[in-house]
Amino acid sequence: MTSLKKKKKTAFEVTANKAHKLLESLKKYETFKISNIKDIFGNIKYSGSNESNKLNRFELTYASILTNDEKDLENLIEDEISEKVYRHISALEVLEDIADLKEAIFEFNVKNGLSYKLNYINKKKEHIKLLEAYVLKSKPSQTSLNEIVSRLKKLKDSVFERNEDFVFEYQFWNKEQIEKELKNIKSTILKYEEEISQINSTNKLTIELFDSSKELLGL
Repeated sequence: MTSLKKKKKTAFEVTANKAHKLLESLKKYETFKISNIKDIFGNIKYSGSNESNKLNRFELTYASILTNDEKDLENLIEDEISEKVYRHISALEVLEDIADLKEAIFEFNVKNGLSYKLNYINKKKEHIKLLEAYVLKSKPSQTSLNEIVSRLKKLKDSVFERNEDFVFEYQFWNKEQIEKELKNIKSTILKYEEEISQINSTNKLTIELFDSSKELLGL
């Protein structure tokens, strides 16, 4: 009977930068490998029937049956079995390697104190956009709220139409304070990025890959 066992993995010691590149390369095949697995049981899951399961179904042309003897026909079927099993097992191996690479990189980040820095960089993206929007909308001179209200109260009734809202602009923030906060955030991000880059380029971690992944990566 054909074995459905996965092969043994090979261990590699690589820098974190290399691990990231390997992961990104493997992820390009992720959708395709998932589709190889779904081809097996996807229809069964939704139909509730085993009829759509084609794992044990094979097709031979009438010509091949006529022109091949029994041994050759067995070889044709066995070749198709080998190809089918390889496609399924290699898909499992690549998907497992992707998951394990993610886990190895996560553990590396925690061990080397990078998780906090990466999280800071990521969560500050929207904060920066918000602060920059305030700075862009800032004006050199500011009018106090008291002065605006005073002007509104001095307007004559003839200026307003019935039930009309009066639209005005009021800069309720301090531009200098926001610019200072923005500068501090960007400075911290730059510092963290340099530290992360240094660690990722020098510190190493051990990863393991199946031959299926190694073939895709050219290793």
